[in-house]
Amino acid sequence: MSRKSMSDEKMKCAMQAKELCDARESYSGRCSVFDCLRAGIRTATSVYGYKCLLVAQFACSHSLASSELVVPDFQCCPEAVSGVFDICALATTSALFLLTKRQEGLNDVKIEHRAKYDRGPVYITRNVRLAILDSRREILINNPPYYSNSAKMVKTRQWQLANKPRDEPKLDGPEQTFKLVETDLPEPKDDELLVKLLCLSNDPAQRGWIDPNIPEERLYIPPVQLGAPMNARALAEVVDSKSEKFKKGDTVLASTGWSEYRVVPASQVQPAGDLPGGKSKTHYLGALGATGLTAYFGLTEVGNTTKDDVVVVSGAAGATGSMAVQIAKKIIGSKKVIGIAGTDEKCRWVEKIGADVCLNYKSKTFAEDLKKATPDFANVYFDNVAGEILDLMLSRLGRNGRVIACGAISSYNTSQERTTGLKNWFEIVIMRLQVKGFIVLDFMKDFAKALELFKEAIADGRLNIEGGETVIKTDFEGIPKTWLKLFDGSNQGKLITQLE
Repeated sequence: MSRKSMSDEKMKCAMQAKELCDARESYSGRCSVFDCLRAGIRTATSVYGYKCLLVAQFACSHSLASSELVVPDFQCCPEAVSGVFDICALATTSALFLLTKRQEGLNDVKIEHRAKYDRGPVYITRNVRLAILDSRREILINNPPYYSNSAKMVKTRQWQLANKPRDEPKLDGPEQTFKLVETDLPEPKDDELLVKLLCLSNDPAQRGWIDPNIPEERLYIPPVQLGAPMNARALAEVVDSKSEKFKKGDTVLASTGWSEYRVVPASQVQPAGDLPGGKSKTHYLGALGATGLTAYFGLTEVGNTTKDDVVVVSGAAGATGSMAVQIAKKIIGSKKVIGIAGTDEKCRWVEKIGADVCLNYKSKTFAEDLKKATPDFANVYFDNVAGEILDLMLSRLGRNGRVIACGAISSYNTSQERTTGLKNWFEIVIMRLQVKGFIVLDFMKDFAKALELFKEAIADGRLNIEGGETVIKTDFEGIPKTWLKLFDGSNQGKLITQLE
């Protein structure tokens, strides 16, 4: 709307404002500053939205709005902010209403606002203090969760599953895998927490949770349903607690999924305390989380790896693979550890953290390089990728060799029709090989003991977790795009999404 047309409409809107207030009518059926401000802010570039703003201002200045009203949070679109109205002036108008309504006995006023662009959590009023009236009362503007005034619901954005991908997940188009929605969450009940997402764990296993080719009854956890938020482990901040175990401001580990806010049972949340040496808490999602535990129990319990073994690890520059290399070499003490990665640079890093040698599987001489690196064959193969590398490794394992089947990232985004079959399957028979799959949850009872071992190994230098994660800062809209980096090999170590 142009400035002239906005000016022309102003008089018409003003004439109707008093009528609307007197009739106690608004778009929701009653004249409420809360309702009018929300309607006006959401549609401020329209005539209707501007009318709602005028109604709200009129109600504020004449004390005509309902007395139980709390000053609303603000959810703004970029168009509404750019020149149509001033968010600070609007906050002042809201404060004037409270001051007019509650002059008696009101000394300190703390009014909290939340401002959100459609493009993510950009708080346009951050760190702003407004002087209100001559009494120098102030408004503190910060970022609490948004509670609906009437139903005590929490507004949150979520990335929900829109279509289950049979091939590569799609970011847009009619078959896009995820959709961004805004939804309501209930207020937390007893022994529940309302948490705000800080950092997300990105894991190849998530691809299996949305795969239509895997029957639901064969998955180890319930698959993500259409219309449900993508499942994920996360670091989160407690913003409302109904549990004695946690308080507001605590950093915790929780299964928030791809949801900006989430209500979770306190029994399913773990504290994320400070780590020795000031190390980042993001390591709780990687080396000191399911990633490190998967590597540890895969080697010790599934592969029965010993110090006399030659161990080969594929995906060695990834989250689980890089931990498997270090655990095999520096905790178990295996006599030789061979890594496999996708670039020369990654191979050098894998050797730096403990591998005796690391091979680039994209090299034209990879098959010959692997043969030279295993002259007497290998005893244990920690498989993170499946596909052609697994097929080749079946021919490089000695008698009674063990395959630790941890992942199959090379085929996660490949339809069943395009999946490469194994040519060396008969090697399993003639070499008496053992191939065993596992899920880290199989060993949950021993998690605490393993994590203590990790902390000791980090403290004494046996485990090096520095450089073992790739942290990508993004807004909420960038979550799916960041997750897809798992499948293009761009990450080194654990891939973490940090919201900003």
